[in-house]
Amino acid sequence: MQLDRSYQLNKKILDLFTTGSAELGINLSGIQIQKFSKFVFYLRKWNKIHNLTAISDSQEIITNHLLDSLSVNKYLSGEKIIDVGTGPGFPGLPLALIFPNKAFVLLDSSQKKTIFLNQIKTHLSVKNVRIIKARVENYQTEDKFDHIISRAFSSVEKMVNFTQHLLRDNGSFLAMKGHISESELSQLPKQYKVTNKHKVIVPMLNKNRHILEIKFKK
Repeated sequence: MQLDRSYQLNKKILDLFTTGSAELGINLSGIQIQKFSKFVFYLRKWNKIHNLTAISDSQEIITNHLLDSLSVNKYLSGEKIIDVGTGPGFPGLPLALIFPNKAFVLLDSSQKKTIFLNQIKTHLSVKNVRIIKARVENYQTEDKFDHIISRAFSSVEKMVNFTQHLLRDNGSFLAMKGHISESELSQLPKQYKVTNKHKVIVPMLNKNRHILEIKFKK
């Protein structure tokens, strides 16, 4: 597929992204590469005016946002996922682009970020995403989710307490964290347990990254 040159990342950045994705077990199609390139283009364009993220350099967006988001890909066994506190779309939007057959809800309380995401949804023709502007503790839906995922919460206790009403039976919380302390984990509500702790290596990102899987105790 011929990539639309008006949105194309330079070759060095594009190679970094495709190589990093492959290291995570993701082989991107030409269409997916074009959509990711457009995403970076529009994120940088909007960021100049609306301050959506503190990271504005293309290469840092690739490593700190896109590859970090995609690092959770192997733990998404379910079909319905909600990304809570998604900000300008991380990790939910990158995951939606590589899993077109899964349904994603991207939730954030910021108007400027949800407006941006609705524009991105249109620009990228993303069909498997819904954008919701709400505080998670106020968001009510009959739909329950297989996975609740977030990079936004300061503690797993807050993530579980604020979002547990959205989780289906046998579903899991996927908390994307840097450093993990046992004292933080000890604050989890007693009815929940950490079923897995994954140390994640994000290509080209020299930071501690972990994914916690948390489930209801049976």
